[in-house]
Amino acid sequence: MIPFKPIAHLYRDYLRQVRLLPHEYLRTFFRIKARDDVTVLCSTKDGRKSMENKQKRVSKDIRKLKDANTGKWRAFQYVLDLAYGRKGRLRWELLEPLLQDARSSATHRIIPGVERSRPPHYSPELAALLTSPFSRSHKPLSPKDLIIPPTLPARSDPASEEARLLGPLSKRREANLRWRFFTDQSKKVYPPLQILVQEPVLTDPIPRSDKDAVAQAGIRAIGLQDSGVFEEVQKLALPPTQSSPIPRRHPPTPKPQGEADKFSRSPACVFHSPLPRRFLRRRYQELLGRLPILMYIKPGTPGNVVDSKKFRGVPRPRYEISLSARASGPAVPRVHKPAPSMDSHELAWTELSNKEVRKDAADRDSEQRTAKQKAGVCSEIVME
Repeated sequence: MIPFKPIAHLYRDYLRQVRLLPHEYLRTFFRIKARDDVTVLCSTKDGRKSMENKQKRVSKDIRKLKDANTGKWRAFQYVLDLAYGRKGRLRWELLEPLLQDARSSATHRIIPGVERSRPPHYSPELAALLTSPFSRSHKPLSPKDLIIPPTLPARSDPASEEARLLGPLSKRREANLRWRFFTDQSKKVYPPLQILVQEPVLTDPIPRSDKDAVAQAGIRAIGLQDSGVFEEVQKLALPPTQSSPIPRRHPPTPKPQGEADKFSRSPACVFHSPLPRRFLRRRYQELLGRLPILMYIKPGTPGNVVDSKKFRGVPRPRYEISLSARASGPAVPRVHKPAPSMDSHELAWTELSNKEVRKDAADRDSEQRTAKQKAGVCSEIVME
């Protein structure tokens, strides 16, 4: 076992950096993580090499926290990804329930009589995440790819020309390729923190994330459902509210309870860090670009109609993926805003400035031509 004194110093350094984090959720998360890491480090009995590797891993996390507290954006991004499940242990805990669907029936065996030859089943939530550009770090899949993986050779179809020439594909290899594709693509998904339930517009136009709404919809709660973590991230990404100063002769008007709570939870009151507020807001806006919103659209919502022979235009539930309006990053679609229209005064000023620019360019061209002509005359005189 490692001596207690070095671990105690390591634990104190860990907590010292945790106390400097700008938000209460980050401080709580890494305080728990520091305790778990040190507990694992103290209980290690696999040899000195294993203990050194674990101690290096803990020291690396401490360095990342120190760099994040000094304003290095890559280290701060790493800290946010760990705390909100974009990587690390929490990411797997958020994603693992989506890889299984107890409500669906088991898939048919590829090899009769072999239980392990059943192909993977994509749950509705996972299928929506895999086919959306907002929840992946790579190119999204098409619904056809979930049925026939693109890594599957054409020989898997017995009626194909390759199967006729080279023979059919081994059933064992087909099962392995399907599972490998399922595992590889699942690793590229950003798991959502919760699921929203969209009621019909005539009933309730605002999506709900509380557990009662999820239970009434007949779906399962996922991740940090009804914990308020995602809503807190959205508030941290908002710019601080700027209220106009109130003259001293006017007493302050009392605000409604909901409005008072909204202003009391503004980023200026939540962040406790010497880092610039703009730096912190942008890091949380980038985090929102990696936090997909999984929404369950209940039947009866306008536009929720599937035109197919199976459903015959009957509304059915579906899942949709989107991003927050405050999100930024490579997954956020860019919106090109048209230039504002000019009035008559601005148009006249623009035409006048364009004329002046053209006149200046013509004067420079004439000066250059005159200089070239003088240089040519001087060279002819010298040659004579």
